[in-house]
Amino acid sequence: MTLPRDFLDTPIAHRGLHNAERGIVENSRAAFQAAIDAGHGIELDVQFSRDAIPMVFHDYELHRLTACSGPVRERSWTELADIGLRNSYDRIERLDTILEWIGPRAPVLIEIKDQSGLPRADLDAIDQVTGQIMKNAAEKHGTRCAVMSFNPQYIANLSWLPEHLARGLTTTEAADYPDTLPQAVRDGLARMSAFGPGMSFVSHNCNHLDNPRLAELKQAGAAILCWTVRSAAQERIARKVADNITFEGYLPT
Repeated sequence: MTLPRDFLDTPIAHRGLHNAERGIVENSRAAFQAAIDAGHGIELDVQFSRDAIPMVFHDYELHRLTACSGPVRERSWTELADIGLRNSYDRIERLDTILEWIGPRAPVLIEIKDQSGLPRADLDAIDQVTGQIMKNAAEKHGTRCAVMSFNPQYIANLSWLPEHLARGLTTTEAADYPDTLPQAVRDGLARMSAFGPGMSFVSHNCNHLDNPRLAELKQAGAAILCWTVRSAAQERIARKVADNITFEGYLPT
């Protein structure tokens, strides 16, 4: 399995091409439209509602980006969809709605945020729901999707996805993983030891692209993406290793 060229040929706008000063909030329809208009790919985040519906939102808590507070997963999807994003006309939206709306206009890199605090039944379902939404969007609306997560189990569980819906890992160095995880687990994640059959890319912290495991994976045919590049100077350094970048705060040339 290989990552489609769509995800390598143009820089990917981190949470869309957002600009809070202009009322374009991250992970909003306006941010995604701005990325489309500029010819960039889109990276977006998925959190889950109380009823296990994938919602396009980065944080676990609502307060930074909305006038509400509390965990996202304590509200139903209908409650979340009624919440406006701060300083914006946009609202929190369902993943399926956004993927249908984007359609074939831009490649979409979906990051499933870790949901380890959810009940076991929901944990068993969330990646499957996300995968089915991706498959439906691709088949019915021509949406070009790939999926990644810091939690490798979610990605392993999506082995049934068709080849054109690529799967990969979001990764960083060991010290960046939660200290609630055992050191051996953090070390394994940093070594990308969970990278397995059917996975085609990693998106690694751009500040740690000297990790030798990246060179091994690249030699074996995996694509190397990175997050989150914030300047042209940082991009020049990242591209010595990375096949493509996820960026924000400036416009790549």
